[in-house]
Amino acid sequence: MKDTKIATSNSFKRLYARNANFNLRALDRIITCAKNVTLKVEYVDLSENRIECLNASIFAHCDWSTLKYLNLRKNSIGQLHRSSCGNTNVTEYLSFLRPLVGLEELVLSENRVDIPLPRNSFQGLANLKILRLSRMGLEIFRPSLASLTSLEFLDLSGNTLSCLHSSTLTSYDIIMGQRKSHPNNSHTVQRLSVDMSSNALVCDCECFPFYKWMNWSTSVEWVNLRYIYYYHTRRVIFCLLCDT
Repeated sequence: MKDTKIATSNSFKRLYARNANFNLRALDRIITCAKNVTLKVEYVDLSENRIECLNASIFAHCDWSTLKYLNLRKNSIGQLHRSSCGNTNVTEYLSFLRPLVGLEELVLSENRVDIPLPRNSFQGLANLKILRLSRMGLEIFRPSLASLTSLEFLDLSGNTLSCLHSSTLTSYDIIMGQRKSHPNNSHTVQRLSVDMSSNALVCDCECFPFYKWMNWSTSVEWVNLRYIYYYHTRRVIFCLLCDT
C-alpha cells in the first residue's frame, strides 16, 4: 500500500483497513495526525494484515480518547522475539494501548504469542467491556484484571490453558468487590462472562484452587462450559468440565 496519511483531521469516525497489506512501517506512516489534534475516530479495524508490533507512541501523538473499538485480529504482533520492531522489552509489549482510555472492545485474537502476556498488559483500560484473546496460543494467562472495572466478556477460547493463575483470580475478585460495594454506579453488569472452551483444561493439584473458585464463584458465567463439578478429599481430586 502506498504511504497515505489518513488521520490528518478530525473529520472521520471509522477506519476500515482489513486485509490492506499493512506492515509495521507502513502503519507508522499512515496513522498520523497534527500535534494535539483531538480525533473523533470510534472504530478501527486493522485485522488480517502483517503488523508485527505497534510502537508505544503510535496512539500517543494525538487524542484517541473517542476510540471505542479496535480490531487487530490475525496479525503478527504476538511474535515479539521475532519481530522487526527491535523492542524486546516484555513489560512494554502492549504499551501502545495505554492512550486508548475510551476503548470498549479490543480484539487481539489469532495473534499467536511467543511470550506470556505481562501483568500490566491492559492497565488503564477502565472502560473496556469486551476483550477477545482467542486462538493466541496462550499457555499461561496472568494479566491483572484489576483495572478493567467495566469488563463484561473475556474470550480465552481456543488456547492451550490448563487453568487461570491465582493472581488473575485475585484481580477479578477486586473488580467484583468494587461493583458490589457501589450498587448505584454505572456498571450494571454484576457478572463477568468468560469463554474458556477448546482449551487444554486438566484437573490436577496445581489447578485445583482454580477449579474450586470456578465452581463456587457466583460472579462468573462460564460460556460454552456445560458442566463444572469438583470433588476433593485429602487424597482425591475430581473435576469434570465439558464444552458444549
